[in-house]
Amino acid sequence: MSKPTIAFLGATGGCINACLAHTLQTGYHAVALARTPPKLTAILRTQNIDQETLDSRLRIVTGDATDPEAVKNTLLLQPGFPTDPTTSASLPTPTLVSHIISGIGATGNFRGWCFEFDQPHICEEATRALLTALRNIYATYPEFMLPVNRKSRPLLTVLSGMGVDPSQKQMDVPFLLRRVYHGLLHVPHADKWVMEEMLAKKETRELFQGIIIVRPGSLLTGDHMLDSGYGYEKVCVGTEREEPSVGWTIPRADVGEWVFREVVVMGGGRWVDEKVTLTCW
Repeated sequence: MSKPTIAFLGATGGCINACLAHTLQTGYHAVALARTPPKLTAILRTQNIDQETLDSRLRIVTGDATDPEAVKNTLLLQPGFPTDPTTSASLPTPTLVSHIISGIGATGNFRGWCFEFDQPHICEEATRALLTALRNIYATYPEFMLPVNRKSRPLLTVLSGMGVDPSQKQMDVPFLLRRVYHGLLHVPHADKWVMEEMLAKKETRELFQGIIIVRPGSLLTGDHMLDSGYGYEKVCVGTEREEPSVGWTIPRADVGEWVFREVVVMGGGRWVDEKVTLTCW
C-alpha cells in the first residue's frame, strides 16, 4: 500500500520544515507551497535531504498561501502524480492530498521600542484562501463531498499558539510570562485566534476529514535542524478539553517531530477536534 501525500504550508518555518524533513526521509511524498522555492530546497539540503529525494518525493508549488489558486494547485493532485517511490504507480484521476500541515504565521522584529509584525493578518488570510481553494475543488469534483467519501477529504493540522484565547479561560502560559507574553504577542495571537474561530465553524469542519489545532509551548526555541531538540519522547502533551500542558519552552524541531509522528505516521485520529498543547519544560 502506498504512503499518503502530505501538503505543507509554511514549510520554510522551523517547526514545519522539521516535519517536512522527517516526512521526506521516511519515504512519503510531499507537496509544499513556497514563495521562493530555492530557499526551501536550500533549507532542506541542510537537513541532509539529498537531491534525489527532493526530485522524486517533493513537488514545490510556487506561490503565496494567501492566494486560493496557488493553494488549490498544492492540494489537488493531477493524473500522473507519483504515489509510491518504489513503483511506477501514478494517479489515474485527480485526487486530494491526504493531509494538510500548516505553520503559517507572522514574523516580527523590534523596531525602536516596538515589536512589529510583517503580516499581522496572515493566519486569517491564509485560512480564508485554504477554505476558498477547497470549495473550488469540491465545486469541480463534487464526489469529494459525498458523505461516503469523507475519508477522501484531507485532515488539516495547523500550528496556533498558547495563550491565544482572549477570554483566557485556560491558563496555558506560565504565570510569570503572561503579562509580557500577551503584551508582545497580542497581534499574532489575535490573528491565530481568528484562524481558530474560522476553523471551528460547522461549514468549515465539513470541508475536512478532521481538524487538529496544535498550540506549541510558550516560547519556541532552536531552529529547523532535526538534531536541535530534546527529542519526541520528552514532549509533554495536553489538550484544552482536558488539561493543557503548561511549560516554558519547546524546541521547534520537537514540534515538527511530534506532528510527523502523531499525524503523518499515526494518522492523527487521536487528536481530531482537539487543541493540543505541547511543551518540554
